Amino acid sequence: MKQHMQFHADQSPSVGPKLAIIAWYVVCAAAAAWLVLGAPSGVMPAGHPGRQAVLLACAALYVGRAAHTLFVPLGMACNFIFVIIPAHDAYLAEHYGEEFARYAERTKRLIPMVY
Repeated sequence: MKQHMQFHADQSPSVGPKLAIIAWYVVCAAAAAWLVLGAPSGVMPAGHPGRQAVLLACAALYVGRAAHTLFVPLGMACNFIFVIIPAHDAYLAEHYGEEFARYAERTKRLIPMVY
């Protein structure tokens, strides 16, 4: 039976969605720049509700992407701090007993002199 690998050398199966996201960012940035800098005043004058809607949508897109790139690592860090480290400490305490308790008293869990 042939085993199927997700990644083969430098080929990635997820190129299409990445290109679609990048293309959407480029279109959104170009539309926002055109509205702000180059749109004729008759198309959407300053203060027109459509102009603000487009700019708000672009800003929401960028904020949403930034939040995604912030919350994923933050969630991983919380999982590590609140789940993995306590489980690891519990295993070591069970396995090594008093020796681990003495070690844990004088040693920080993750970052020396902080936590």
